[in-house]
Amino acid sequence: MKKQLFAGFLSAAVLSLAACGTAQPQGGADLHRIGMLPDAGGVNDQSFNQGTWEGVQRFHSDHPELIEEPTHIVPANTATADFVNSAEQLITAGKELIVMSGFTFQDAVTELQENHPDTKFVIIDAAPDEINDNTLGIFFAEQEAGFLAGIAQHLKPKPAR
Repeated sequence: MKKQLFAGFLSAAVLSLAACGTAQPQGGADLHRIGMLPDAGGVNDQSFNQGTWEGVQRFHSDHPELIEEPTHIVPANTATADFVNSAEQLITAGKELIVMSGFTFQDAVTELQENHPDTKFVIIDAAPDEINDNTLGIFFAEQEAGFLAGIAQHLKPKPAR
């Protein structure tokens, strides 16, 4: 479910790239470039980072006419400076949209959105105190899925005796 929601939000982010003055890719034109920063768990942690990365990859598979193959960089450490440095590596590599998975990137995105106004940032489950026009904070109502699972379990028919 999160992957589908994330792919939808990513669609909106990529379309906003086109709306903000970047030429929309069409047959043979330059494709938009997306990079991702997972936290220390990497993109194969069977958790939040992996779900986010799979959402980015799914968006690419569903819309290869819009974006090139996405890339990611796992920051060397968990300090804000390491997150900023890794994001700047992606920006230097030409990434127009940087996706960051989790609240650990909140301080980094606060700095990055100011220093790189031409780059778009998406942060999952967090947002800077002041969000610039180039940043999108996405929050999931995780408690709702747990609640619905509990209701479904409660309503499950009991086996006949």
